[in-house]
Amino acid sequence: MQVRFKFNHWYPKLTKVSAITLYPYILFADSADKVSHILVRHEMIHVQQVRAMGAVQFYAAYAKQMALGLAAGKGFWKSYADNTFEVEAYVREDEPFTRKEAEEMEIAGFKVHPHMRLF
Repeated sequence: MQVRFKFNHWYPKLTKVSAITLYPYILFADSADKVSHILVRHEMIHVQQVRAMGAVQFYAAYAKQMALGLAAGKGFWKSYADNTFEVEAYVREDEPFTRKEAEEMEIAGFKVHPHMRLF
């Protein structure tokens, strides 16, 4: 399924995050010209995770990790930081985009700049 980008979206603004992946959509709080390629990369890693696991399994596992963290008294942001899906996305943010991802991003409305690394 083709990923779709939505910029200046109300939902990430309401939840006080820069972006959120609700596959096949990536919702960004800012306009396209203000969104960094690092943030896009982070969210595209979540797209990879959803595609690898399937949407139901991914979101169930993600929610379970968040719930366990909250139940352990970690609070929302610590639970988020400890979530293995987020850990992976943060670790891999500096990886170059694949050509397929770059094409998909262009179709979704994000301009791929020459300085962005591709492999």
